[in-house]
Amino acid sequence: MSNTSFAPCQQRFFEHLAATQPCDQLAEWFSAVLAPFFAYLTHLGVQSVDGITPAHVAGFRAQLLETPWSPTQQSLCWEAARFPQAKQPLMFLAPAQWFYAVRLFLHFLWQGGVLPQNPADDVAALPAIQLRRRGLDELEAESLLLAPSLAVDRWQTALQVAASRRDQAVLSLLYRAGASPAELRAVKLAPFTWTYGEVYTRPSRAPARRIRLGRSTAALVQAYLDSARPQLVQNSAEAALFLTADGKPLDDATLRALVRDAAHEAGLHQGVTPSILHQAGLARPRVQPCNERPALAMAATAEALLDPV
Repeated sequence: MSNTSFAPCQQRFFEHLAATQPCDQLAEWFSAVLAPFFAYLTHLGVQSVDGITPAHVAGFRAQLLETPWSPTQQSLCWEAARFPQAKQPLMFLAPAQWFYAVRLFLHFLWQGGVLPQNPADDVAALPAIQLRRRGLDELEAESLLLAPSLAVDRWQTALQVAASRRDQAVLSLLYRAGASPAELRAVKLAPFTWTYGEVYTRPSRAPARRIRLGRSTAALVQAYLDSARPQLVQNSAEAALFLTADGKPLDDATLRALVRDAAHEAGLHQGVTPSILHQAGLARPRVQPCNERPALAMAATAEALLDPV
């Protein structure tokens, strides 16, 4: 079996998800979503991922647009004859979420050097559909957290890449660490705010709190401190941890915009706000604490940024 055939590439993608994402349901979700995509490609005579072209991706997108949508059931109703070779159970997702999963898979292959270019880069995302339900389940929230990774290599300027890495850390703090929007904006860079996998925050109209970081969140915050914040900062005396593109402390408008953009990229229903993502995080299991080493590394990075040599 070729290394570029569908099964080995899908397996490598699942292994990557298992190593980097704490949600066990993501692999099951991608497996169900990618099966019709592979069936569609096989029907066209494509037997490996290196044969996928932008025209194939656009054609699958067009099939999704033609699929009947039932607002009452709020589920995607597939025509069985359209993908006769799909054996995986189909999931009740909006068309935009199906196409988002395909784009993430192709982005992973391109990023890993399997594909010379991403055939989905120039194909527009599907618009999200407004649903009555406003909350997010675990699978939707975890898929939203993957959205900024699509922009890290697609965008060209260092400032845009830095903003994307900031967004990854911010979304993880909101959902996985359970920080409220006010608590997140109040986090300072000062070294004393970091200690052994916790971050200290003191919003102006709320009590001070220590927020426990999980391993995945700690890694994203560390990556932001190492490579993204130095690109965003314009005043070395700025104490806020998270900054806007013009070097100012992250404000409510920017926070709302980055959550909205990530939700749109992920094909989720409209109306996702930082508070909704935070509330979804409060309902998930408690995070695993990061060990002492990355926590101390974050403190050392913060101290170096405050007092550069």
